[in-house]
Amino acid sequence: MATIREHLNRLFGIKSHEFRALFIGLDATGRTTALYKIKLGEVVTTIPTIGFNVETVETPNKTAITIWDVGGCDKIRPLFRHYFSGTHVLVFFIDSNDRQRLDEAKSELMERILPDDALQGTAVYVACNKQDLPNAMKVSEIEDALGLKTDTHMRNRQWAIGGMVATSGHGLTEMLSFMESAAVGAKGRMDARQNEEAREKQRRQAEAARLAARGEGERVKEEMDELLERWLQQRDDSDELFIQKLDDYSLNTWDHRAHLRIAWILLTKHGRKAGMPLVFEKIKRFIENSPLTQRTEKRTTYHETMTYFWVHMVHYALEAASDKRTHTDFKTFLVLNPQLCNSGMFLHYYSKQAMLMDPTSRRQVVLPDKRPLPSIISKVDGSKLATEAHVQPTASHAIPTDEEFIQRFEAKTLPSWGHEQVIRTAYCYLAKLGRRQGLKAYEAGLRALQGGGYHESVNYFWFQMVTYAMAQDYGTIVMGNGNAGVAEGGRRVPEFRELLGSSKGSYSASKLEALLLDSRLYLQYYSKSVIEGDQAAAELVLPDKKPLPNLVPSQQGGK
Repeated sequence: MATIREHLNRLFGIKSHEFRALFIGLDATGRTTALYKIKLGEVVTTIPTIGFNVETVETPNKTAITIWDVGGCDKIRPLFRHYFSGTHVLVFFIDSNDRQRLDEAKSELMERILPDDALQGTAVYVACNKQDLPNAMKVSEIEDALGLKTDTHMRNRQWAIGGMVATSGHGLTEMLSFMESAAVGAKGRMDARQNEEAREKQRRQAEAARLAARGEGERVKEEMDELLERWLQQRDDSDELFIQKLDDYSLNTWDHRAHLRIAWILLTKHGRKAGMPLVFEKIKRFIENSPLTQRTEKRTTYHETMTYFWVHMVHYALEAASDKRTHTDFKTFLVLNPQLCNSGMFLHYYSKQAMLMDPTSRRQVVLPDKRPLPSIISKVDGSKLATEAHVQPTASHAIPTDEEFIQRFEAKTLPSWGHEQVIRTAYCYLAKLGRRQGLKAYEAGLRALQGGGYHESVNYFWFQMVTYAMAQDYGTIVMGNGNAGVAEGGRRVPEFRELLGSSKGSYSASKLEALLLDSRLYLQYYSKSVIEGDQAAAELVLPDKKPLPNLVPSQQGGK
């Protein structure tokens, strides 16, 4: 992942010689609170991070360390590994008050994080946060439960464990001192380890049998990662020289990457209408005239449908991109669209019979026989995006209590269903169960109710936005166990109808009203091509226009 990390560092302006720390752990362990307590010197109320936060902080000795705080939601934990490369010190956060998930935290640290090759020898600090809570486990108890002294993954690495109260700053100085000392030493070791890259790749190849057992999808992903690494390391001619060599049949390589680059150059320069015919023309002429493609032992023939498929997918990726640098730098385009490395992606849309065995598909464009290609100018699918822009606000209010609303929602006997009901469902489960259990109940209920129209990314978006709206006034309850838990001063979340009807001046009421008025708010965060795509409907896809809100201003004057 080293080359991918280098490109991400370039995109986000991170210098390669800076010290780098990674804050990681399960959700709701206090990583973001600690980060902004260090950075700003004050407490901010947080909700679970979607994606990551990046800040550069100074230690007491004026050493600058760039901290990457990566969200710990279980849906995005598979993305952790993309942040490992180049890490000088890893800080793993533990919620000292959460005994039920200590085994889950141990499994995440010892079985998924530390075994990764990119973290071999990386220093580890275990931050036992929330030590001020009355039922918090002692640091020594957590140390024993995690097996820090005995687990094989802790050998040959510098590590420490310490107590912390992120909201007060207790323990942050000790953690920063360890980070500074470990980062300085780790950087020297890391520089030497980079020279062993060839040997590390050999070790990864030796694990091929194990990777095969993890399933076809995971195997393809690993192969695509390695292929992308090789592609990014290639030295490219300028775009002008590349097209010139294409026209005079002097390209010395004719592979999948070359096809993608031809489409990318001509589409970014001429657009789809003028660029697509040029792609067809130039590829067909090259195949008919180049010595590379006319070799008798392995003759290449022009394939109209295959060419159309890849031009379409490159154009789709360009249109969906929020980062305009994908239009000016081919390698940046590849980094942000690694799925295009998979030369077999057409099999998601075409059968082998239709694409490879039917001679018609070579002569003319044939439509997919498995599923439609992703739409560049998408039509709104009401069954998937679920709501109309204008919903009568009286329907759910006709059901007097939130408890009755949830009962009828789970029994599928609500008198109507629309955008307001989605918002109220999220509100009721957050109030009743808190975020962690509430999200599970919310998603399970919507799957049962919406059936084939269930949209993972849109439904998660609304739950996150309702969480954001409620966190300012009811953060302790929402981030805890809901009204079933003990809130500070005996405070409880009011009924949905009561909040909107008699608490107009509150922050949560105003935010919820804004959510009710705009059922297509997600388009401020997602491009239409992304949110209306099949992938976003089937699984959580992160916004491509701007990140979901992670922080809520504190009531104590935080920013």
